[in-house]
Formats: sequence, structure tokens, C-alpha cells
Amino acid sequence: MDSWRDTRLICWPMKPIFRSLAACAGWLLVPGGLMGQFALSGSPYVQDFNEIGTGLPDGWAVYTSSTATTLGTAATFTMALTSWAGSTTGTSFRNISGPTIPSTTLAAEQALNPDRALGLRPLNAGSRDGSIVFALANTAGYGDFQLGFDVFTANNSGSTNQTYNIEFRVGTSGPFILLGTYETTSPFGVFSFSSGSSSLTLLNDQLDPVFFRLHNAAGASDSSYDTVAIDNFTLSYSAIPEPSTYAMIGGLVALACAAARRFRRPWPGLRLNRFSGTERSIRFNHPA
Repeated sequence: MDSWRDTRLICWPMKPIFRSLAACAGWLLVPGGLMGQFALSGSPYVQDFNEIGTGLPDGWAVYTSSTATTLGTAATFTMALTSWAGSTTGTSFRNISGPTIPSTTLAAEQALNPDRALGLRPLNAGSRDGSIVFALANTAGYGDFQLGFDVFTANNSGSTNQTYNIEFRVGTSGPFILLGTYETTSPFGVFSFSSGSSSLTLLNDQLDPVFFRLHNAAGASDSSYDTVAIDNFTLSYSAIPEPSTYAMIGGLVALACAAARRFRRPWPGLRLNRFSGTERSIRFNHPA
């Protein structure tokens, strides 16, 4: 094997390697390091929260004192089965029953429901600006994102309804982008939110971290707050071919076109005589 060919075989896969290194570098720059970031693989990503009794799933986190441009302060998630109306200090972010049982169900029976959801009942000033966050390490190599999940009101105890923003951001700084809103109501008021690829084009093939969040936009304007929860989260996406793949496809198409043109061209020295009835003849003209 000659030296040029050795060099070509070594250098050819470097672009994917550089992309992977860049993605890892972006991951390392996220506040808090590698913890809390989810790495995309097969689509779709689905989370039903039924196992949150052992902790938050990979990529999920909860925050207090969130602002329009910051995640806020990392908060504690209560893994223990907690009732919709529970008011124990320190249980703002909680493991609650999903809305698959009657809204009048007592606390003991709520705990028996295997359908769980990730809930938030703001119990102090910080959690009244709180947020539930799902973080991706990056979206390198993926596009055509589609997002969907359920939001519902588990306990209506506030004197007024509260509005929650559904937002996302690419990168570790800058403002979050609004995708929609949810207003608390009488239980359960399940809202199935969805956002198509046309609204999420900024997510395509990003080396930076990506954050989705449900953020309490009401702030500290009320003395009592409803319990809101998120469930049945789904994120679907498609793999984006590398530029080398497009080049290979283009080359194959060009070869196919050239072959088709060559096939239509008559052979040198071949002439087909016209025929009538069943008589046919082929004459070869040999060069003199």
C-alpha cells in the first residue's frame, strides 16, 4: 500500500471525529458539568415518569428562581409518593399520581396509582419562579424535531390561575424561546402540547446543549399556588446524513445518468435495416 493511500485512509474519518469532540466540548462547558445531560440516540425519546420513585430520569432537573435567561438554582426533587395537595415544606417538586384516577381520589389511593407524573406545587418564593427542565447534551447529527407532552392541573388551590411558559433554548446563555403556554384550571384540565419541526428548526444539528422547560411565569404574585405536572413526554427526530453521504449519492446519480446515455447510443458499425412483415435483418459494416 503506497503512502498516499495510507494517508487517505487515516484522514478520511476525521470529520466525524472532530464533530464528536466539539459536541463533547460543548457538553463540558454546561454549568454543572456532564451531569444532567441526555445524549440522543434512537428516536423517539419517550418518558412516562413512572420510575421517578428512584430519582429523576437522565436529562431531567428542577430549578427555583428561574428567569427569562437563566435556569435558576438547582432544587431538590421529592422522590417519595406525594399527594396532589401536599404542603410539606421542601416538596415543591414532587412524585405525584397521573390523571388516570378521579380527581377526588384520597392521598392514600393516589400513592397506589402506578401512573406517575413530575409535579410542581410552588410552596415558597423561589419555587414560584420554578421550572422543570429537560436538557440535551447536543443535537449533532439530528434534525426534524417534534415535541409533545401532557400538562395538567393536579390540585386547584390558588386564588387565581397561574400561567406556565413552555420554552426552549440552544446554548448555555441567552433568552429562552416561547413555544406555548398553559394556564392552571380545575383538575385535571389535561393539555396535550405539541410542536412540529417548523417551530423547532433552531434545534437541528446543534453542537451546543439544548434545554426544554416548563417555567412558572406567574412569579411571586399569589400566596397560594396550584399543583401542575408534566407527563408522557415525547421527542422525535431524524438522523441528518453527513455531507460525504450527499456527495456519494450525487456521484451515484451522475454515474447512472452517464450509463443511461451510453446505453441509448448505437454501437459503432451497427445498422438496423427496416423490415416488413416477418423479415428482419441486421447488417454489420466493417471498416475497410
